[in-house]
Amino acid sequence: MVEVFKTNVIHFEEAQKLLELIHCRFKTYSCNFDLEDCDCVLRVETKNSIIETKVIIKFLCDRGYEVEILNDDC
Repeated sequence: MVEVFKTNVIHFEEAQKLLELIHCRFKTYSCNFDLEDCDCVLRVETKNSIIETKVIIKFLCDRGYEVEILNDDC
């Protein structure tokens, strides 16, 4: 399962720190930021479980970031 989020994370250093925090909190998730994308996307993938989108959103919002699920409008 893969989920893609639109964020306001723009700096590489803050993205790296958030990835460390996400990996510590969500052990089964593999994630990365694409800061080159206009939506500064966060991609979260897991093979063993369902991605808890509301928990991810709250996790980042609690740290002062804006985040929402990026809809696939294609």
